[in-house]
Amino acid sequence: MQQASIKKVLLDLLAKGHCVTMRAGGLSMFPMLWPKMILIVEPRRLSEIKRGDIVIFEKPEADFFIAHRVVRKDGQTIITRGDSCLHNDQLVEDGQVVGVVIKAGYGKFVRSTSNVFARIYGRSILCFSPLSHWCNHLLAMITNTALRIRGALFHKNEKR
Repeated sequence: MQQASIKKVLLDLLAKGHCVTMRAGGLSMFPMLWPKMILIVEPRRLSEIKRGDIVIFEKPEADFFIAHRVVRKDGQTIITRGDSCLHNDQLVEDGQVVGVVIKAGYGKFVRSTSNVFARIYGRSILCFSPLSHWCNHLLAMITNTALRIRGALFHKNEKR
């Protein structure tokens, strides 16, 4: 199937309220999102999106979607930036936003992008940006470790 027709199918599913999966393709959201990572995207209206969320939006001239973090929200527009980017994107309007990344991962290892640890990580990126790749990597390791500990505690309590 061609890229444009896949994009249309994904947009139709999201418009009907279904979650979809997409594959990350670049390094602009490194280290939170790695290349070829599977993204689970939930449809959301702009009014439901918060600063720090990772949104999926489209550019009319492109055959692909962009996943970047919301830096600022002004009424019916948002400003986004990739975690490893130094500059903000152009203004994103309500009609361009197709959803929010709620989970991301590889195979069985899927982590939430909207839990407390991920939101703290997202806020820290916004507060201390531009960070070097080393600082980004360190924050990702801390976040992943905290998520693993939380998951282990959850499973331990679940067995009781």
